[in-house]
Amino acid sequence: MVGLRGTWVKLLYLAQSDIPSQAANSVHVMKMCEAFSVQGCEVSLWLPDRKVPANTADVFSYYGVSACFELCWISGMSWLKPSYAYAWQVFTRLLKARKLPDLVFSRSLLGAASALLAGAKVVLEVHQPMRDSGFLQGLIFRWIVRRKRFQRLVVITQALKDWHLQQKLLSAELIEVAPDGADLPSVDMAGVVRDPAETASFSVGYVGSLHQGKGMEVVLPLAQLMADVDFHVVGGADAQLREWRGKAQGLSNLRFHGFMRPADVHTFMLRMDVLLAPNQHVVKGVGGGDIGRWTSPLKIFEYMAACKPILASDLPVLREVLLHEGNCLLCRADSPEQWGAAVRRLRGDPALCQRLAARAHADLLEKYSWACRAKILLASLASLKQ
Repeated sequence: MVGLRGTWVKLLYLAQSDIPSQAANSVHVMKMCEAFSVQGCEVSLWLPDRKVPANTADVFSYYGVSACFELCWISGMSWLKPSYAYAWQVFTRLLKARKLPDLVFSRSLLGAASALLAGAKVVLEVHQPMRDSGFLQGLIFRWIVRRKRFQRLVVITQALKDWHLQQKLLSAELIEVAPDGADLPSVDMAGVVRDPAETASFSVGYVGSLHQGKGMEVVLPLAQLMADVDFHVVGGADAQLREWRGKAQGLSNLRFHGFMRPADVHTFMLRMDVLLAPNQHVVKGVGGGDIGRWTSPLKIFEYMAACKPILASDLPVLREVLLHEGNCLLCRADSPEQWGAAVRRLRGDPALCQRLAARAHADLLEKYSWACRAKILLASLASLKQ
């Protein structure tokens, strides 16, 4: 192999995600393992055994990825906290291995520490500041980034890199910014935007979780303001769906579809005229912490892949990827009236819809596909391989 392909031939990916599950982090993990495989790496993904499927093939189908890498669920120990049990199993398995992997890429802090202790070269990816992980985890992080075999810290936004630099936790050359990504469409969707004049209704879609700050705070009042527009929401746990359906009672133009398999979401997006990313200043993640300043929402890149005009909140972290009047329209996060005006503008201007969607699609092709992300990360690590 030459070039990037095979630079790191054997890559071990560590993640404590529940796979399969509805969590966005599980999508990220599966897509990146596929992307690394496409770049020529032999990838093995080690997961905790909390959710072991009866048929591994079903997992690949669920996420819409090819079965080009190994899935391995490793057993925990009932008497030990799951995260520490996972780390211990990683450590002992690597010690017993005939040969260490060329690189360990970890979404698990404790997994990264275990791999370093076992003698492996490690890249750690984090999606929030390490201060949010607790005192002990902070100490472990500081230990990790000072090890000789530590290769890189990967973060999803420049804001997150800046935070780590301000804390003087490690040098700038050891931090790689790699936004989230999306799959390239199986067909060329450039310019494929529904003409509102040819459809009976104008459809606006939202895809994502229903956690606080993700955007239902805008979608619901927007539906109340615009009775002549159909709003569709994909995502949410059962309890969240019950809560929001209760709040939306009597609104015939707001439909909740519930959770869809990641493999099916793209088809849903193609049926929409406009797609919304109404993140608020404070966004509650799965663990309850505020991720609003650091988030790189998967849905934005999936919207780009669908080649649909995007309306998004005008937030600094989103402006790292989105350009107002370039690849989207940006609205004030807390102003449903401004969002309504933007929807009406798009409804009345098919040419603008076409232009915004085509630019977003082109940006995805150039910079934000999963394949681009894997290629960039492997390129940044190529010079480190001895």
